[in-house]
Amino acid sequence: SVTGVQTCALPISCEIPFNTLTGAGYRLVWERELGHGAQGIVKLAQNSAGVQRSVKYVPKTDSEGQKVAELRAEFKFLSTLDSRFVAKAFELFQDHEYCYMIGEPYFGGDFCTLLPRAEEQRVAMVENWWRAVMRQCFEGLAYLHGQGVLHCDIKEPNLMLRRRDLRHPQVVIIDFGLAVNNNGKTTEKRRGTVGYIPPETYDTELWNPEGDVFSMGVVIAQLLLYVVPISPSRGSIRCGAFTAGVHTPEDVKHATLTRDLSRCVLEILPLEYHGLARLLPKIVAKDIKDRFSAQKVLDDPWFSQQNTSTMEFNPRVSKVNRQMR
Repeated sequence: SVTGVQTCALPISCEIPFNTLTGAGYRLVWERELGHGAQGIVKLAQNSAGVQRSVKYVPKTDSEGQKVAELRAEFKFLSTLDSRFVAKAFELFQDHEYCYMIGEPYFGGDFCTLLPRAEEQRVAMVENWWRAVMRQCFEGLAYLHGQGVLHCDIKEPNLMLRRRDLRHPQVVIIDFGLAVNNNGKTTEKRRGTVGYIPPETYDTELWNPEGDVFSMGVVIAQLLLYVVPISPSRGSIRCGAFTAGVHTPEDVKHATLTRDLSRCVLEILPLEYHGLARLLPKIVAKDIKDRFSAQKVLDDPWFSQQNTSTMEFNPRVSKVNRQMR
């Protein structure tokens, strides 16, 4: 500007402080990416006290400023939420090239590769292991919904593991770029990711807490069926429960409304997993009136069941066995 005062082209970015990574006291630990999403990349850094932090880089090349706006909205949510099942964010600032969000780092990868990595570690995928994974997923959702927050984009890349040790998984929900505040009934429209969108949202684009439950149910079902898309946000091979064998968003909508996901899972679950078999239809019910809330899922007897099966259920092996029949 003429006066020498720094100005910014995008109004939303004017509300984000200017700084550099080094100026804010951070240095990159390595150049390798911790993660990569639709908004940008995530790398590992250390602060001046030597504490490891994640750095989410969002380039400011987006002419409409949508990615920057989403990052700022995400930071507003994450800086106020406080749960071990939800990502933490500490700082948001920008330089001339990027917006940076400083958060907690997670080293266990996401749910896209959970099962292959669990196999590599020779994890016994017994009923209690599946219960621990599911409980943490729904603990995170119940916390969010109790805070009046709807995630609106639950899918495998947005569910991470805090540590590399998958014998004792620690689930964290990340990426709140599409989240909305639901104190009172929200009228903010969100699309979400096709293949995870609940039936009632396809026409209205409005989300309810039970919509997040449906999306989480799709994730769980895809794990059990071993049909996890490698990365649903980046045009992966379309092998998901509602995306396999279809070509257009309208086809995915039709599949979501008509494919009986719970029946597909019940056909392959061990008979000993009868508690999970009874619960799953309540999570992925097509009609929102028949679908459980996240808290009601957690209150289900399956989560407090004492006599649990020691039979291991490995979805990859199960799938191979089905294909060989």
